[in-house]
Amino acid sequence: DIIDHAASHYRDAFPAMFSASQKCRAPHLNLDNLREALFASEVIKREKMGSGGELVKWIARKNEGLRKQYAEGEMDDAKSKLENGKKVGQATLKKARKHDFYLGLESTWLYK
Repeated sequence: DIIDHAASHYRDAFPAMFSASQKCRAPHLNLDNLREALFASEVIKREKMGSGGELVKWIARKNEGLRKQYAEGEMDDAKSKLENGKKVGQATLKKARKHDFYLGLESTWLYK
């Protein structure tokens, strides 16, 4: 289905950023948790998507937005504050930047 296609695409494209643990820490994602989050957010219905490819592109745009939000220099304090009030450490941010994968830093992207 649409969600499985997109979630599997990102797991295959960014294997280092996915964890088998459902209680993984940022910047990692868990495949099942990602599927559940995409379903719960009703993004397919809200954005009127008809294919897994459309969802893959939508997620890519969200990752790009997060890349800009966490751009080099903008958040280089020892602890940087996220939109949801949590803090992200330098090691976490460094790994997200290294792999160019920011979706695991926060979940607000699901609802924007």
